[in-house]
Amino acid sequence: MIIFLLTDTGKQLWSLFQLNGDQFKQYIESKGRWGPILFFLLSYLQVVIAPIPGQVTYFVGGMLFGTWGRFLINHTATILASVTVYWLGRAFGEPLVDKLAGKGKTKKAVDFVKRNGPIFFLLAFVIPGLPDDLLCYIAGIVTLPFGIFLFLVAVARIPYTCLLYTSPSPRDRTRSRMPSS
Repeated sequence: MIIFLLTDTGKQLWSLFQLNGDQFKQYIESKGRWGPILFFLLSYLQVVIAPIPGQVTYFVGGMLFGTWGRFLINHTATILASVTVYWLGRAFGEPLVDKLAGKGKTKKAVDFVKRNGPIFFLLAFVIPGLPDDLLCYIAGIVTLPFGIFLFLVAVARIPYTCLLYTSPSPRDRTRSRMPSS
């Protein structure tokens, strides 16, 4: 993770997520027809590269794509990224998550999740503010059955994402400059 952030691509990506909402919106709009694809990829990476803050994608998505457009793009990207992260956790285990979360935190999280089972994941995806992206790595480590994990990621996140995405977006009142079609 640190190596990625030290590369030019990593630095550019990190600085992109540090932009305020209007700057981020302008950047996506400047990409023309590629803007929605770039937005999808950034929403995906925001989950896979856990320290990247995701709030800006929620807000800007509404400005660009409207309430339901942002829900569709962000939720789809989140599901695909969560599946990726699950398999990364399964393949690389605690050493990878220690690098993302900090040494020693992974073991505590794994032990806690093993004691509390799938119900903990359900609560983590439903209750705002919990580190649900990082928990997708943990789900792979504790070998939560993939079918249960996929259901939780796809369905249990809907109430929270609806809360985020169904607040009236600026685009619902005004048109974005994003190209149509």
